[in-house]
Amino acid sequence: MTSISLSPNSRGYTYAAIKGFLDGGWTLRTIPDRGHLLQNRQLVQLTYSGRAELFRLMIYTVSESGRGRSFERRIQITSTYAGGRLRPEENVEDVVLGYDPVTGVFVGFDARRLHHGGPTENASAFIDVEELRLGSEGQIVISPRSSELFGLEYHAFFRPHRLAEYIVNRSLIHFGAYSGGGQFSNTHESMASVGSFQVDRSESRGATVVLVEPADASSEIEPDRHDLESVETGQIERLRSRKVTPEQLEMMLRVAARNGATGEFEVMKDERKRLMRAGQGNLARKIRWTSKENVAAGFDISSFEVDGSPRLIEVKSSSSETRQFIISRNEWMVAQAKGEQYWIYLVTNVNSNPQIVRLQNPVRLEREGQLVRTANEWIVRSK
Repeated sequence: MTSISLSPNSRGYTYAAIKGFLDGGWTLRTIPDRGHLLQNRQLVQLTYSGRAELFRLMIYTVSESGRGRSFERRIQITSTYAGGRLRPEENVEDVVLGYDPVTGVFVGFDARRLHHGGPTENASAFIDVEELRLGSEGQIVISPRSSELFGLEYHAFFRPHRLAEYIVNRSLIHFGAYSGGGQFSNTHESMASVGSFQVDRSESRGATVVLVEPADASSEIEPDRHDLESVETGQIERLRSRKVTPEQLEMMLRVAARNGATGEFEVMKDERKRLMRAGQGNLARKIRWTSKENVAAGFDISSFEVDGSPRLIEVKSSSSETRQFIISRNEWMVAQAKGEQYWIYLVTNVNSNPQIVRLQNPVRLEREGQLVRTANEWIVRSK
């Protein structure tokens, strides 16, 4: 077999990212033509859990803050959608990272920053030196920070071998709902051999690095699927005979919250694709994850119809195929006020094969008998 190796780009940190995957047990399947990595914006495909997802890694240097504060550092995000030099790509998720060559720590930033920066395309972010130190100790460290853009923003600090854990769980991390235990959280750093950076010459093509998950990849022990469904659908009474401990219930609530955020993330991606396919890229870039900014809004995502009118989406997620879900009084009141602008997106099988059921104007659907709402528990069943 004739092999070819990845070639580091001395002006960027893409190689450090790929090495992080390899140190975490991932395997190279395909590397770019002649093994050349880009300085930045490298496309990386992660193959895991029966799916293949494509990411564009944007990695910026962690440097002095420029404000004369010895305890502070920053990354300078110099290209955003707002200025037009950077454009979102269909079926590609942008991941925004900082890298500190002194500590060898990556910093994960909320990719919503790419929608800001104005004509100068400056969406820089500030961090503290102490957070870098904590991130070098092993686990992902999540730090909230006051943000002029979002009110409150969550940054993640981690060593390179935890890059897969960060990317796969980043929606929860930046939602402020991640407490560890997600997919690839059991990763242990292992020194990658030289051969790990090599593939058969026939697998050196295109522009994408393709990586395959570790053979022994696993996440936290999942609760019984029927018990989890009871929690997700608000039917806690089903657990009476199960003798569920407070610790077990806490785990189920944590998993349900993780599934909820994952469902919202899937809907965000789907909405962007819908508008991009309709030739409305400008609208796609304006979609907002509203529940991150206002938990009492009565819906999760602010999207658009192709004519630019609002589409307000409440996301309900389930790890199973059930079409039963809870809707709060606040959500129902907003649905009554917004009428045809209000949608419920039900994401089933959210962790395996996400499928989205779209329900426009649930109040009208209830009136027509297509939804059944129980008055006491406010549980909705989709026929």
